[in-house]
Amino acid sequence: MELKNTFFADCKTVEDVKKKYKELARKFHPDLNPNDKEAAAKMKMLNKQFDEINWNKFSSSADNSETGVKYEDVKNVAAEYRKIIESLAGCEEINIDIVGTWVWLTGNTFKYKDKIKELGFRWASKKKAWYWHKVEDSVVNHSRMTLDEIKEKYGCKSYSMSSHKLIPEM
Repeated sequence: MELKNTFFADCKTVEDVKKKYKELARKFHPDLNPNDKEAAAKMKMLNKQFDEINWNKFSSSADNSETGVKYEDVKNVAAEYRKIIESLAGCEEINIDIVGTWVWLTGNTFKYKDKIKELGFRWASKKKAWYWHKVEDSVVNHSRMTLDEIKEKYGCKSYSMSSHKLIPEM
C-alpha cells in the first residue's frame, strides 16, 4: 500500500496539519479499528508523514511551497519536543523513543528521576518507562500492550543520549 505524502497535501498551516492529523489518527487508530488489517499500516504512514513535516521538511527558513506550511509555524511545534529532549542532555544512559506525539524514556532512568519528573514525564509501571505527551494528544487505551508492541504498531523514532543523536536542527 503506497500512501506517499498524501495525508497533508491540502494543508496550508500548522493548525491544518494538526487538525488533519487528529482527524486521521481517530480514523486509522488500530485500537479503534481492531478488525481493519490496514489500519495499523495507515497509522504508521500517517505518523511518518507527520514526523516528516515536523522534523525534516523545514530545514531552511523558507516556507515549504510543496505543502504551503510555513517554517516558523512548524518550528514552534517541533520546538516543544526539542526543548524536552534537549533538557535531557547529560542523561547519557537514557533512550528516547518518539511514538506519534508521545515521548517515551527507557534505559537507566532512575538516577535522573527528579529531572524527568520536573519535565512533566509520568511513570508507566507496566511498561517500565516514562512518558510525556501534550494533554490534547491524550487517548484512552485500555489494552495491555507492551512498549515494544506500541512502537511496532504505531511506528517509532529512537534517539540515544549516549550517542548524542538528538533531533536534527530546524
